[in-house]
Amino acid sequence: MNFKKVFAIYKKEIKDALRNKRVLYSTIIVPLVVIPIFVGVPEAIQSKQQKKIEITPSNVMISGFRLPGFFELFAKSKFINLTMAKDPYKALREGKIDLYMRVVEKNPPTVEIYYNPLSNSSKKALTRAKLIIESYENSGQGEIRMRKLKIIPKSVITERELGGVVAGLVLGFLFIFGLISGAIAPGVDTIAGEKERKTLYVLLSLPVSKKEIILGKILNVSTISLITTVLMGVGFYIVYVIFLGGTGVGMLKVSGLDILLLLLLLLIFMIIASTIVLIASAYARSYREAQNYMTPVILLIVIPMVFVQSFTSLSVPDWYFYIPGFNFMILMREALATGINFRHYEISFITLLILLWVLYKLLFKVFDRGIAR
Repeated sequence: MNFKKVFAIYKKEIKDALRNKRVLYSTIIVPLVVIPIFVGVPEAIQSKQQKKIEITPSNVMISGFRLPGFFELFAKSKFINLTMAKDPYKALREGKIDLYMRVVEKNPPTVEIYYNPLSNSSKKALTRAKLIIESYENSGQGEIRMRKLKIIPKSVITERELGGVVAGLVLGFLFIFGLISGAIAPGVDTIAGEKERKTLYVLLSLPVSKKEIILGKILNVSTISLITTVLMGVGFYIVYVIFLGGTGVGMLKVSGLDILLLLLLLLIFMIIASTIVLIASAYARSYREAQNYMTPVILLIVIPMVFVQSFTSLSVPDWYFYIPGFNFMILMREALATGINFRHYEISFITLLILLWVLYKLLFKVFDRGIAR
């Protein structure tokens, strides 16, 4: 074997690869820029939020029986900001306060601590409150302080709400990822693949319009995408029930109307995902080039879902529902936790329809340019 010739071929191939923009994208830009952003930015945001929680005083409301020195001990703490709320339970759920403590005159005195397990600020406030109560019990000042207080932590979030938030995020991610991954193989083949095999031009020579061809391809890709998602859901359910025992399934409740509304939104998103893949496929000159475009396509759809994983509050601003993908996951979570808010659904529905219309028009333009190449 002549290793000089092998090395010469190697030099030729590596030069060709480095001149290829698609190879540069997949070997340099994706691992150096895209993936770190994809993984690191959500983690950085969460870390920044946690650091802020560590240094920010907790907003705490205390009511009920006045234990000697109890209120004053909390007032002296630099990590506690004593506050008032007309409805402490509602304020706690909405994040306006971090903790609500109610002291009940019993034997021993009982401190009911209401917290929000979906809020990191509330959980931090609970930890701080327990440490202050412990120091109060060990202070030994006065007869009542020598008694052990009975501490009863109580969540203001129901089991259904807690389970719904977790399950909604998982299921929302599963459905959206299933739709996009199911659309990739047929979407790449149906335009880029047919263009490479020249069968697309045979189809264009038949007595059918471009609109009919494009709509037929959208329906084809969407159908396969839906089948993939359904099978993924079935597989997930089997694994969860058989191997994990279906823990927590009983606490999840969703109305028939909410299921229908979610299915309608899922179908719209299915067509959106399929159309995005077809745009990339129509723009590509070959099957291989179309496959290279799938990485940014997946990132475009999945990145919003990564950010929503760190968002657990039940109180959601309206503008969140203008973000495609993100809005479906939040609505899925909302349906399982509390029931769909129809204003949120209306915003999401209109946003996705507008996006679908824009993508549909774009697909026609890209398709025409792709044929002309």
